[in-house]
Amino acid sequence: MVAGGHRVVAAVGLWIAATALTSCPYSFTNPVDGLGVGQISGRTVADPLATGQASPVGGISVSLKGSTFDQVTHDTGYFTLIPLPAGEHTLLFRQGTNLSLVRHVEVGLGPNGQPDGVSLGDVLVPFAGSVAGTTSDYNSGVVVDETSGLTADVSSGRFRLDAMSLGDHLFKVGEVNTSTAGEWVGGPVGISLGSDAQAAVTELGVIPVHEVTPSTGTVRFRAVSLLPALAPSDILVTVSEVLRGPLAPAPAPAADGQVEVALAEGIYLVAIAPPSAQAGEVSAPPAATAVVIAGQVADLGSLYLVPPGLPAAAQLLCQVAADCLPGGTCSAGSCLNWSPPAVAPARTPLCQLRLDYCGAGQACTTADGLAGQCSAVSTGPYQTCVPCGTDCTADGIDLYVGGC
Repeated sequence: MVAGGHRVVAAVGLWIAATALTSCPYSFTNPVDGLGVGQISGRTVADPLATGQASPVGGISVSLKGSTFDQVTHDTGYFTLIPLPAGEHTLLFRQGTNLSLVRHVEVGLGPNGQPDGVSLGDVLVPFAGSVAGTTSDYNSGVVVDETSGLTADVSSGRFRLDAMSLGDHLFKVGEVNTSTAGEWVGGPVGISLGSDAQAAVTELGVIPVHEVTPSTGTVRFRAVSLLPALAPSDILVTVSEVLRGPLAPAPAPAADGQVEVALAEGIYLVAIAPPSAQAGEVSAPPAATAVVIAGQVADLGSLYLVPPGLPAAAQLLCQVAADCLPGGTCSAGSCLNWSPPAVAPARTPLCQLRLDYCGAGQACTTADGLAGQCSAVSTGPYQTCVPCGTDCTADGIDLYVGGC
């Protein structure tokens, strides 16, 4: 972790000062020389019109998987995330439902013992694909892509995940029948999406599911605090089984934040939170879904507590004047009089659209029996039932929240 005992305002101020070294115009011969401690920076490029020539593209959402650290790339494609500890981090890129990328980034320790800055250079965000499948039972539940952490509803045994990036994915399925308290799990199913999967639907076929047993699998993750004053071992962890409720006692992170716990087969929600002394100083990520299957590991990666000021400060960082267009200026490495475009974070799951006869804000029940709030969808004549306490996006731009 980054050393120090600063509170949120002080920490944000220090990181803005550190990153002010990236003055405008950008003149470093080595991009890494201009980065602050633990800073990841790059520029998104894409070919959204399929011209055969990639160029800088702005308005792409960038999310740190397992966190509320979200960015939107500038018109020049520029983006920055600060300050991240040493270790592997996963970045999710998405524009609408057409472009998608999962990028794993390793942050090392420099000679001074502090996390290095990492320049990713041009980050190509390709066209996305879709993955669909059917389970051997016809209940409702959830399918989890452990690679991206994204989920989708299983309705009557059928599911589809859109905006899937090219590369390797690992899918697991969990289903429930609330009337009988039955629960089923299936997978894992691994697949590698190649260039032929772009703008196409890849069928996984039928995934066998079985009723849960007392046999155990493993849930593994790392609890990370980006607030220097909060040690990983002090982070509070809650693990809840969807039908059986929270575990007692709750697992506790090791000194480095690692958590590994053996659990009976089932569907679990994993949440982290700060102790009461730091309750208002960090934002917790949405609960991560883990499908536990006997003999398998459900690896959630890292889950982060993020000071609310850090993403906003990082969003304003700039290298050249064009990073702050339209309308803004780049001064001492930060944009003035500029606001990023509004897009849904790349970590947000896509809504499973359906035509419901309810009005926006009304109470509703999802296909898998969860209480929700009805949200009108601006992209068509639909309403969607968003589970309480969660959010989703239909188009990658608009965000629908189940506030309840």
